[in-house]
Amino acid sequence: MALKRLEITNYEQLGKLTKTWALKQDRVQNGGVYLPKPKTLEEFLAMLVKAGATTKANCDAWLASFQGKMKKIRFVQSTESTLVVRLPMARMLKESEKWLEEGGYYKLPGFYSPDFFDGAPEEPKQGPGEAMRLHAERIGDYTIAQCV
Repeated sequence: MALKRLEITNYEQLGKLTKTWALKQDRVQNGGVYLPKPKTLEEFLAMLVKAGATTKANCDAWLASFQGKMKKIRFVQSTESTLVVRLPMARMLKESEKWLEEGGYYKLPGFYSPDFFDGAPEEPKQGPGEAMRLHAERIGDYTIAQCV
């Protein structure tokens, strides 16, 4: 069984929640309690749902794909003196590469299409090697850009 990605239904809310934890100031502002950062995976998922970033059904499906192995959460944050390089989960990376090598396409989150690519198609036309290149570029960008 392939590992699922947690389906996010509102990336803006996820971003606001992430900012809340990074800055220790509520950026979600919808009446929920998001501080301090969650200590358990269950608290984390509940906060995602409360903030409106995803649904409980999405959380349950994602968690089920790990067949009971996903149990903990850890937050890491760079400082001015320590760069944190976040590496992707090896199994998920291998599954993604295999899927792309077999003709899959690299799907960007929906907010990229209207905001950045002026109505790009849901399934972009990616020639041989292009999906793998985009995959590598996105991983590299995410790893070094510090999410800002």
